[in-house]
Amino acid sequence: MADGLTGLTEEQRELSRTVARVLADAARKDPLPPDWHALPLGLNRPLWAALGELGLLGLTVPDSLGGSGAGVLDQCVLAEQVGAAVPAVPFTGTAAAAAVLSRSAASGAGSGAVGSGAVESGAVESGAAGVVAEVLTGLAGHPIRPWFRLPYGDGNRDVQAQVLQAGYRYVLGWTVDSLGWEGLSAAAISTRCLSRAAPGVIYLLHVGSQSQDAAALPGIIQSLKDQGYGFETVADLGT
Repeated sequence: MADGLTGLTEEQRELSRTVARVLADAARKDPLPPDWHALPLGLNRPLWAALGELGLLGLTVPDSLGGSGAGVLDQCVLAEQVGAAVPAVPFTGTAAAAAVLSRSAASGAGSGAVGSGAVESGAVESGAAGVVAEVLTGLAGHPIRPWFRLPYGDGNRDVQAQVLQAGYRYVLGWTVDSLGWEGLSAAAISTRCLSRAAPGVIYLLHVGSQSQDAAALPGIIQSLKDQGYGFETVADLGT
């Protein structure tokens, strides 16, 4: 039965308590350094394995696909505890990958289990990366290797090593974020992007209900052309 004050069921409250205990235990065994935000942190593999054993890395993936079959609110409960503890695990990227892969596999675009098997090994390691590559290749109509984009740009030396081992020679990032996801107006996006124009700049633009990037883009392109800038494809960057 749902709690009248919070809307959480007792099972969700227990989920929250369990995750909090696991994360607190991991923090005691392997505490983050004071300047953790400025350091390239490695994956906390014991904690990652513990979360996997609890079925939390594929929490919202359907049972039929190897996940736990939980709902979005359960994922929010888990995310709240992970966000509070800031552990050295790729939770956000894995949660996003699980959501994409489960939808793709359910629609027939992918193959194989994507919950406890692929996702628990980490979003970049060979199991999940292979499924992601298969899905994206089908959608794009051509192989995505040798290019790799880190989810949200998050990564460290361990992740980069895994990417190289998986056959991706280039990690594609960006130098200017339009910040359209923050709800900026088209004029503000244009000003931000054009004021940071320089040779070699890679712009990151966004889609979604809050983003006005699409409205700003034609003017940005024309202004850049007027300043003498040209454009290269991703493939051209690697040559």
